[in-house]
Amino acid sequence: MCPYINEGMNIDGPYYYCNAAALGVKLSAKELEGIGCTEEQRNVCKRFMEMIMGYVMLPEPVETNTNVIIKLSRDEKTLQKCG
Repeated sequence: MCPYINEGMNIDGPYYYCNAAALGVKLSAKELEGIGCTEEQRNVCKRFMEMIMGYVMLPEPVETNTNVIIKLSRDEKTLQKCG
């Protein structure tokens, strides 16, 4: 299953949402396919989210990954861009 899908139970009942969409993670079509987030799977996720939460946010493929990943060095107390 996609590592970005979050599902479970809380005090209000079941939840099912996509962390990638919620956090604004940008993934290329190849990256999405690599984690199982195909067009077909996005339709399945969409149905679950609509049914359980009534609201849908899904990642759409981008041409290139534009995420900035940073690393915190506690010893140096600095942030560094990775990659």
